[in-house]
Amino acid sequence: MPLLLAALGCSNGGNVTVCTAIFSYQSALVVDATGAPVVAAWVVTDTVLRTTKPLVIAQQGYPAGAATIFSDNNLNDVRAAGDSVRVSGSGGGKTFSAMYQFGSDGCHIVRISGPDTVVAR
Repeated sequence: MPLLLAALGCSNGGNVTVCTAIFSYQSALVVDATGAPVVAAWVVTDTVLRTTKPLVIAQQGYPAGAATIFSDNNLNDVRAAGDSVRVSGSGGGKTFSAMYQFGSDGCHIVRISGPDTVVAR
């Protein structure tokens, strides 16, 4: 068992934190101007404003009308306390863009602020 804990442990300021093996991701509902969900194969690109680094976000197979906007794949791209991130998506001839703040709990990404629903135009 100690080997397993070492594999799942991470250091956080000298303290050992045990992280779950769960893969965390954040999503947004994408709607049109009438509020109806937009069904599309979304291509989502995020930009961390502090670094201007573009991040292509892999989609997680959400139900129609939803898009993955950030995931644990990007854990090291934001500071634990949070970074501002511009999320832009395109699909089905429509686009959306919104501002978010993502950080981490030392193990997984956390949405600090930002809308649950975005409007594609």
